[in-house]
Amino acid sequence: MKKLKCDRVRPRCSSCIIRQIIDCQYEEDTLGENIRKMPPTKTQDGSSGPSQPISIPSPSNKNINPFVSMTYIHKVPRLGRVMVQGPTSLKSFVTNIHHPFTIKFEHLWRKTEPERLLWRDEHKEQLEKSNPVYDINESLLGSQTSVIEISAALPDYKTLVKNMNEFFSDSPLYDINTILSKDETMEFFYTAFIPDDGNNNKESSKIWKFQDRLTKKIGMPLNSKHYKLGILLMINRLVHCKDYIDPRIEIFLNQLENQNQFSGAFIVQCQFLLLRWYHRRLYFTKIDDINLLNLVSHIIDIAMTLGLQLDIDKTYSHDTHIDLQMLKNMWYWIQFADLSISFQFGRPLKINSKCYRNFSYDNDSASKSNFIKKLHRFLIVVRDCYDVIYDQSTYPNLPASCKQITNLLMIEFPNMSDYFNDRSKYDWKNNLSELRILTLGLGVLISIYGLRFKITGDRTIRSKNSYIQTTLISFNLITDTLENCWKYDNEIFPDLVESSGSLTPYLNMAISLSEGLFQRAHMNFMSLIYYKVTLFNEGSFRPYDFEPLDWNLDTLETRDDKVITLVSTFNIYTDIFSRWRRPEVHDMKQVLKRSYPYFLMILLEKISRMIVEKVIRFRQKSEEAIKNVNNGLNEPATPTDSQTTSSIGTPQDEEQLNSQVADEFWGTFNGYWEELLKHDYKSSQDFT
Repeated sequence: MKKLKCDRVRPRCSSCIIRQIIDCQYEEDTLGENIRKMPPTKTQDGSSGPSQPISIPSPSNKNINPFVSMTYIHKVPRLGRVMVQGPTSLKSFVTNIHHPFTIKFEHLWRKTEPERLLWRDEHKEQLEKSNPVYDINESLLGSQTSVIEISAALPDYKTLVKNMNEFFSDSPLYDINTILSKDETMEFFYTAFIPDDGNNNKESSKIWKFQDRLTKKIGMPLNSKHYKLGILLMINRLVHCKDYIDPRIEIFLNQLENQNQFSGAFIVQCQFLLLRWYHRRLYFTKIDDINLLNLVSHIIDIAMTLGLQLDIDKTYSHDTHIDLQMLKNMWYWIQFADLSISFQFGRPLKINSKCYRNFSYDNDSASKSNFIKKLHRFLIVVRDCYDVIYDQSTYPNLPASCKQITNLLMIEFPNMSDYFNDRSKYDWKNNLSELRILTLGLGVLISIYGLRFKITGDRTIRSKNSYIQTTLISFNLITDTLENCWKYDNEIFPDLVESSGSLTPYLNMAISLSEGLFQRAHMNFMSLIYYKVTLFNEGSFRPYDFEPLDWNLDTLETRDDKVITLVSTFNIYTDIFSRWRRPEVHDMKQVLKRSYPYFLMILLEKISRMIVEKVIRFRQKSEEAIKNVNNGLNEPATPTDSQTTSSIGTPQDEEQLNSQVADEFWGTFNGYWEELLKHDYKSSQDFT
């Protein structure tokens, strides 16, 4: 583990949080704990100096958190429907980051509606196959559903056994298998399904058994065997059903998901619902899926009914037949689901801080997988940093949160450059599941940087460089993940690459891991550049902004002696995503086009990139035009090196120059924009 120095963050430094040291001692404690820092000084370029801390105002009342009021409100007056999403939701994030850029983006996004409708129309059959019981509310659980009907919808017995063994392998596609006992699940499988009776009768090759008694109907009341059957069906669905979901099975699973117990809960019920969440998050990626939000809430309620938030070793000490580590793994996954969906919708965590802080994190347990160990260390740090954003009783110290998350990710992923440069050192196939931790961590980090820029106006050299570094690393990670997952699909699922109408398994996982991070990072990144290019009233556009700068993306740790230049930032971004346009990835793109989330990612990237490219070009042309006008009027001598940061020496002259450039820019750019909006999306060359 990388050695960390104390970063002086209160009440506990990052090093102590990660190492679970409760009492963090500081040398200056004798001087008092409420020392306030002076406001940051301003450098010549208008940004705060890198060595100055952020000033945290003293609270005058308990309602001082300015971040909780940053919301997105969606209303449907006709239906009386309202949805409010908080500061970390993607919609709130995009709406509030920089309004002028958001307006421009929305103008062009609306023009892509025919393209989006066309995609859905062309893939209508595929969408119907992937969700065959959409809007079907017929109750088929119990007397209306027979085991024979469900069995007929499954593959043959030999394939079922193969699917079960594949699920419990070390494939990263099924890392959720840690919530189940392989021995108990396989034992129930062999009890529930028996092989063909020798008459080659397909329907009789899979028969449900109740205590050595065959039956046609599942029957009521609901009991644990229903959920055990649901687990077996979900395993088969995760492993086998890449293209098509039989409605008979999906109806049973949907109805089973929505059942409630009035007296207690089943462990297998919680396991079944976790598999439903995992599958839906993997194959039905949607940023604002309210059904997924409700499912996670339901899982948490059941988990707390089971007492998973308590000391599991004590609660289940007398149940010798239960795998205690399995129960702990379930609680880790539930906390991860809670953090992920809360972050996505902009809500406080449903599992409050007392529950997860009191949970017994036995990090040294030999029975834990490496993924579970890394997950639990991630939850310790990131949930605390997330919690404070929604704490209305205090002013969140977001710079400290950024530092804690950055330090955590640098410890847990110390060889980040190896993901991009030396693939021989990084086993993508075996460690792909850990990327769900990294992508969520990067997403939370980018969101916090966005809140700092928007609400507190924190734009120190270090914070800007760190934000850009985090964003560019995220872009690099996304493109590398897609390319490596494509490679594994070709090796492991060649038949699906050639024949499937759906996204291949590894590429599907890559999109699931990347989509939310991509949209959040991309929109904030482009809005920041747009803001910088269209900023006229706080200083002229410095020549060094157009100078290339060598910049290293090997680590989240970044320099603070110089701001990364505008052109360097955009050039690195362009280089990363130009990989999507290489001829050698043509086949990968053709498969990716089966995915609607990927289709939306491409539209988003194309539109926002076009906006930023145009404002940069028009800004450069405006600077050049005004320079030529001034040179023609004044005929100045060739400027020396010392004069290159400003065209005119006095503040009055600089203010006049800024006004001239702004008038020239907005006059030409707005004229171009009005003309652009007259054209359809496909008829304009600017969209290509």
